[in-house]
Amino acid sequence: MSDTNTQRPELRLGEGEAPLETYRSMSGLAIATLVLGLVSFLALFFSIFWLIPLAAMACGILAVRQIATHPDQLAGRRLALAGISLALLFLAWGVTQAKLRRLVLVGHARPYVDDWLNRVREGRLQEAHQMFLEPGERQPPATDLAHFYAEQPEATRRLKAMFDQMPQKALVAHGADGKLSFDKVESIYRDDGYDYVVLRYRFQYTENGQPREVRPRIVLRRMLNPHDNVAVWKFQDLSQVAEP
Repeated sequence: MSDTNTQRPELRLGEGEAPLETYRSMSGLAIATLVLGLVSFLALFFSIFWLIPLAAMACGILAVRQIATHPDQLAGRRLALAGISLALLFLAWGVTQAKLRRLVLVGHARPYVDDWLNRVREGRLQEAHQMFLEPGERQPPATDLAHFYAEQPEATRRLKAMFDQMPQKALVAHGADGKLSFDKVESIYRDDGYDYVVLRYRFQYTENGQPREVRPRIVLRRMLNPHDNVAVWKFQDLSQVAEP
């Protein structure tokens, strides 16, 4: 009978032989992190996609911790770090691009609205009305607007109807002695290929001995001028914000 207690000979490595590595499976979280990191380039186009790099970083942190906890079972730390790096890059790029774009849009929209408001307050209503029209409907810069409106009853009717409404009416009546101030940028968004900027102002004045205030809310749309394909601003909406 063979001796059941006989032990097997111990395997020894020969000189120059390296020990066999234990098999480790690739971390699913690490793979997901890399995939999300690659897809994070979408954050450059719409802010809603900023969620993708945030998700990539969350997965990456979990993957690194998981691998550190089970180093003999899981691999993929480099994949996770690569995904995190891509996510950080695209997120920072997207946020910076959005902020710069916001600054540029507001930097162009505000002077245009300020110019329009000042023309209204100064009584240059024909010029202000032209600025409010679609670019294709505006008269050339050298046009004698007084003569044009005198010869165009429909244009004159539209002008009067426009400035007979609030808050324009208050700006026309009390523009010289009222106080106009910028309130805030309400929003900036893009829709159907156009950029929109929503601005709010405050106009304080005195009427019949009583202090009054109107809050113009102006929506501007940036579009291409059909005559020269240059980007121009168009008033999309003008309304009065209700007092709280």
